[in-house]
Amino acid sequence: GYGNNTIFDKSDSKRISYYRNRFDLVSGDIFLEKYLEPKFKVFYGSSSEYYTSKESNIVGRYFEEFHQKYPSEPIYGSNFLTGLTGGIDYDTRDNMANPKSGVHVHTRLGWNTEIGVERRNYTKLQHSMSFYKTVADNYITFANRVGFDAVWGDPYFYQHAQIGGEMSLRGYNSRRFTGKTALYNNFDMRLKLFSYSSYIVPGTVGAIGFYDVGRVWMSHENSNDWHMGYGGGIYFMPGDLLTIQGVIGFSKEATLPYLRVGLSF
Repeated sequence: GYGNNTIFDKSDSKRISYYRNRFDLVSGDIFLEKYLEPKFKVFYGSSSEYYTSKESNIVGRYFEEFHQKYPSEPIYGSNFLTGLTGGIDYDTRDNMANPKSGVHVHTRLGWNTEIGVERRNYTKLQHSMSFYKTVADNYITFANRVGFDAVWGDPYFYQHAQIGGEMSLRGYNSRRFTGKTALYNNFDMRLKLFSYSSYIVPGTVGAIGFYDVGRVWMSHENSNDWHMGYGGGIYFMPGDLLTIQGVIGFSKEATLPYLRVGLSF
């Protein structure tokens, strides 16, 4: 639901599947890029997205109640939006697979309008800034990311600023909190345990500890809460070419495993 204080009600055997809506979302960008400096570029072009969901997907679930509460908010059906997008990207990271130093700043601003009956349109700003510092003979890396999202206009539910999941607030389910504005911070401490040589797959093994905090804002809501998640795990770099990580996130709501190719940021 909307807001920073939405409750994960687990009574009456309600599990996370009760709060899920199955939908298909296809998005695509067509961009032109121009490097103003070797590490700094601007991009601009068009973005489009297509959403579809069946009414049967919400029967007996939370979004059936949500649709009754917000009848003007389509949850099922299809819509297609297209528009203009531009932004900047500044990236001085020394290694894309496992950065040890540098800064990465990414800002994207887009405007989309619906092609169809509803004719909705919205503007969305997404901004993130990450920095990396390695100490102790390259064994310990501190990584931090600050992210900010904001939407204006008349977006659909899934187009709002949302946090939750491995890309913003680990320890909470994906898209857990929804609002018009979102702010989050991710902090990682990455420890290199050892490197090894092999004729088959040489590589590096390390450990990760993290702490995340974030919240959303919604009009006419009064909330001072910040949501926190923490956890840790290991990473493996076969051939030191890519990173595979497995971590577990904890919060007051859930304990969730995450397995992915590539670090979270």
